[in-house]
Amino acid sequence: MKRAIIFLLVATTTAFGQFVETRGTEFSLAGDPYRFAGVNAGYLLTIAADSSRKPLVDTVFARARRIGATVARMWAFHSADEAYPSAIRTAPRVFRRAGLRALDYVLWRARENGVKLILCLENYHPHYGGVPLYLKWASERMPERAPFRTNDFYTDDTLRAWYALQARAVLLRRNAYTGVAYRDDPTILAWELINEASNPYRPSETVLAWYAWAAALVKSFDANHLVTTGEVGYDDTPRRYADVRLGYNGSDWLFNGMKGTSYRKNGAVEGIDFLSFHLYPEAWGLSEAAGATWVEDHLRIADELGKPALLGEFGATTNRAEAFGAWLERVAGRNCRSAAAWQYVPTELTPSDDYAFNETNDPATGVVIAAFAEGRLAPEDAPLADAPILRQNYPNPFNPITTIEYELPNDAHVALEVFAVTGERVALLERGPRVKGKHRLVLSADSRDLSSGAYLYRLNADGVLLAKKMVVLK
Repeated sequence: MKRAIIFLLVATTTAFGQFVETRGTEFSLAGDPYRFAGVNAGYLLTIAADSSRKPLVDTVFARARRIGATVARMWAFHSADEAYPSAIRTAPRVFRRAGLRALDYVLWRARENGVKLILCLENYHPHYGGVPLYLKWASERMPERAPFRTNDFYTDDTLRAWYALQARAVLLRRNAYTGVAYRDDPTILAWELINEASNPYRPSETVLAWYAWAAALVKSFDANHLVTTGEVGYDDTPRRYADVRLGYNGSDWLFNGMKGTSYRKNGAVEGIDFLSFHLYPEAWGLSEAAGATWVEDHLRIADELGKPALLGEFGATTNRAEAFGAWLERVAGRNCRSAAAWQYVPTELTPSDDYAFNETNDPATGVVIAAFAEGRLAPEDAPLADAPILRQNYPNPFNPITTIEYELPNDAHVALEVFAVTGERVALLERGPRVKGKHRLVLSADSRDLSSGAYLYRLNADGVLLAKKMVVLK
């Protein structure tokens, strides 16, 4: 059965008319912490350009406000060879007034409804044009150099210039409905450089250099708004992540550089104000529990870089309430405390995928999100012990999933390892600096590296050794 989710926003200030900033690992508004949940609604530009469906823009925002949602993430791009109503441009240097006015309309109605927007400037995927259309245009206009490949989008001066024109057309625009320049409008929460960029089988440094260039470009047009990448969260090394075999069911493609991008390196770029990552465990062949590990790892890396992180897209088609609760609890335990689900679609519109949700078809998930929005999913604030604690895994015995928790009274360098009863080390689950507080990770017996039997898991926290026994049943 398809389910849906309702996303709410909680902020500690009502200063809607000010720009969102960052302060360390937190978002900030008017000097106070700003923590939010949001909805993805990538279709808003399309319906704003359609006179018969235009009123649904207000419907989306009004219903979002009714359930507490005040942030929406959407596309601020649409390139096409034909003059579709919502197309912003029909050639690399040809922009359409109608498409841009549709974007103006969405921004105006968001402002009137008290909703902030995260606007994405381009797409890696072919939907609404994206990188594939850049490559098509380049091959048609420069046939002597054809065919153009994905790598050319990031490195070719002409294609970079075309991206710059798209960014400039939006960033320097003055809204036809409000008269406010986009760069001066606090309705915009942040700019995303591109949705889910990758560069398969190429060194991650190529995309890294592009992010540095694109971030500087956007900042040169607009010094008021935050900038982020919009990436999935792939990396080029498993270092700093949970054990790939036991934490991610052996899915090393997430971290072996195959996607040609590095979440850690990209997040360290000076012009990137906060990190962003996405989560679709079902599509990736991962368990719900591995999704929680993904969230924990990516939030921790952002903490280490001293920046906030946004879980900018995530979805599930089954067991949604349970899955979202597990993932959002991890988000709630961090200073940023912000997330947006893919994607809210009102009942009047036909969803484009099985991840679509609204407040009608899955009220149970709405309860989970309301708890997150209201701060009720945050970990308990019980005082920490004065020495490291390693808790018994649960469930135990287990198959296929178990959870291991430990607590640190102070920041420490840790190593969490699994040993067979013979003394052979089976896995290194975590290694490196960890902040004080409560930590949790998920272990999967789906991996062939764990056969039935007894194991020891051991925590080394700055020389303090703690161990527990666990049993796998297969």
